[in-house]
Amino acid sequence: NAVIVKFDSPPALQDALAFIRKKIVDSFRFILETDHTIEPRKSFTFANALKFRYPGSLDLNHVDTGDSRFMSIQFYNVARAGLIDKSKGKSISQIQGLMRFIVVKRNHATNLRKETDDIKDFIKKNLGVEFKKLISSDKAPVPGRFLFSRYETYEVAPKKSNAIPQEIRFVALGDKNWYIFGILFSPSESENFYAWAVNTRHFDMMVRDFR
Repeated sequence: NAVIVKFDSPPALQDALAFIRKKIVDSFRFILETDHTIEPRKSFTFANALKFRYPGSLDLNHVDTGDSRFMSIQFYNVARAGLIDKSKGKSISQIQGLMRFIVVKRNHATNLRKETDDIKDFIKKNLGVEFKKLISSDKAPVPGRFLFSRYETYEVAPKKSNAIPQEIRFVALGDKNWYIFGILFSPSESENFYAWAVNTRHFDMMVRDFR
């Protein structure tokens, strides 16, 4: 079973009721909670560096484990539109979220600032967006093996003018041997609430499962 909490208001009162709407929706809690997930999860391991599970509905787009000092994996959240491209005979799908995890072996040539800057450059160049503002920053919900952790949420947007804001979630972790980074690129909550909710839930579940 799935439950969606919805708050309706007249368009003229949308801004005036924004605070109340968020408080009501955020206060929703199940009386009986369960740890069971609504879909199967698959396991993935980066050598002896990291192990986690990911939802089976995600498309595994890329895996790079050729160099044990720098490994990565990338997933897409793909929405199938139910339409057929007649010219290619294939169903039409739309990418509604991207998740990427990177593992870097700590050594004399690496440091947290350098690796973080490299990832932010990757975001700007490959995703074509610029960082607009920091929305939130806190510790990541991870086990005690990590010596430090950071979980940041940014508003980003394509470089063109009047572009619709999107969201980047960035996780940085470190233990005595490894740096571990996670990136979520998603539509914003206001642009596509359903895709945002699925993306953020998947991403947070995967980060919490890091071992």
